[in-house]
Amino acid sequence: MGTDKALIPIDGVPLAERVARTLEAAGCAPVVFVGGDGRALAATGRRFVADRWPGQGPVGGVLTALAALPDTAATLVAACDLPALTPGTVATVLDAHRRAAIEGQAGPGEPPGVTMADSGRAEPALACWSAGAAALIARLFPAERSLLAVARAVGAATVPVVPATLRNANRPADLP
Repeated sequence: MGTDKALIPIDGVPLAERVARTLEAAGCAPVVFVGGDGRALAATGRRFVADRWPGQGPVGGVLTALAALPDTAATLVAACDLPALTPGTVATVLDAHRRAAIEGQAGPGEPPGVTMADSGRAEPALACWSAGAAALIARLFPAERSLLAVARAVGAATVPVVPATLRNANRPADLP
């Protein structure tokens, strides 16, 4: 796009802040920005954590997010370029992850390593990662940079969502 997508304003609100508000509306708290322009993102008043592996792809961002929230059983991670994301879509992923833990899909009382949205294909750009998956992700990360491959390796579950809510903004024409 020629500019930092996180900071592109939509109706006067930076895209990353728009996604953050959606996460909050779905019950996510705290919402923390990981990576990107720390000064600009911190100006929103939200906590910002520098990506521990800048420029190394989204797997490093997931590891950074998990480390930034060590006291949570799971961390929902959403890409900053999802302008049509809805609280309902986020809640669908969160609820599926919680149900999987209760039903013991990965073992008694254990959630899968990650629960991803599925828009007709697995979407790791919106996923709830179990804290227990962090060690395996860290071991995989030096050799594997594909977020989808890492998700599958840690034990991925998927949940269907409305595809239009996960349309990412890669071109100016993708913005509302």
